[in-house]
Amino acid sequence: MQEFEAPSLLSYAISHSGSNLLYANISNTIQVIDDGVSEVNWLVTETLADTISAGESQQLPLQLRSDNLQPGEHYAILTIHSNDPDEGEIELPVSFTVTPYSGVSVEITGVPDQVCQGNTYELIADAEGNRPLSYTWVVGSEEFSNDSIATIVPETDITYYVTVSDGLTMDWDSVNLVVQPSPQFSLGGDTTICINHQLNLTIEEGFVSYEWFDGSSDNQITVDSTMLETGENAVWGLAKAENGCMTTDTIYIAMDLCESIAEEQLANVKLYPNPVKENVFIEGLNGDVQVSIVDMNGKVMLRQSFAGSENNQRHRVSVSGWKSGTYFVIFELEGQKSVEKLLKIER
Repeated sequence: MQEFEAPSLLSYAISHSGSNLLYANISNTIQVIDDGVSEVNWLVTETLADTISAGESQQLPLQLRSDNLQPGEHYAILTIHSNDPDEGEIELPVSFTVTPYSGVSVEITGVPDQVCQGNTYELIADAEGNRPLSYTWVVGSEEFSNDSIATIVPETDITYYVTVSDGLTMDWDSVNLVVQPSPQFSLGGDTTICINHQLNLTIEEGFVSYEWFDGSSDNQITVDSTMLETGENAVWGLAKAENGCMTTDTIYIAMDLCESIAEEQLANVKLYPNPVKENVFIEGLNGDVQVSIVDMNGKVMLRQSFAGSENNQRHRVSVSGWKSGTYFVIFELEGQKSVEKLLKIER
């Protein structure tokens, strides 16, 4: 609004506020009179007071504001005045569409029909809004996620909350989860077994069904070298309870050659020729020695006991029908073991 002072010799004064006509009389009363012009308050521009040379141009920044407008189409004429002798006044039409703003809304989805203790689930904040949204997941008094999808591992009955904001409005939703107990068991810690050895694993009885990494379905399993590869192997077991909840436990079993177990006891054993094409010979056996030969996958190709003697008897083993590759020859004597590699080549 523009300030003005009525001259003392006159009985009235007239001015303009930028929107309406103002009339003041000698009684110090100001009247606001509609000037009949519809002002465009949503279109804001700067006043340019500059010289533009012929053939050049200058940008005129415009700002369109929707904060005080009703939804719908809005129109205005932007008039540019200059001292151009040919085009001293240029009129540019401006249109502005305002869409309705309904605020933000959110609903938690992805809630499973059954929630089992210790299992992992994802809750989804299904939100709608016309502006960028921010998310806040809370359990108890702790904030634990700011993503639209929250990963949870519930252990007991629990309530999760999510709040979504677009900077102007906000909405929230919650979900209460009733957690069913899951089977509780442990396969033990990670371990190592030697080639040709076994390991027994057991899940407690009393569950509805069982499943092991090899597809078997008993509550017990015997793991041996034929089921494993050289190095570390993931071995898991699963149990299902009457309420439908399942639990899986995984241990890692390393299969080792165990070459150093009986180096001294079986140091005189000889295996030749190596590489071999048809027949391999074993010498230096002292006592009743069990000899096993397995391939790289743990498949037992030979398991046989040989009686040793003091006169260094030689034993022959035919490998002519075996595939080319690396094999492990395992010597067992009085609970001690020694392992050697054998390379089979084509004839």
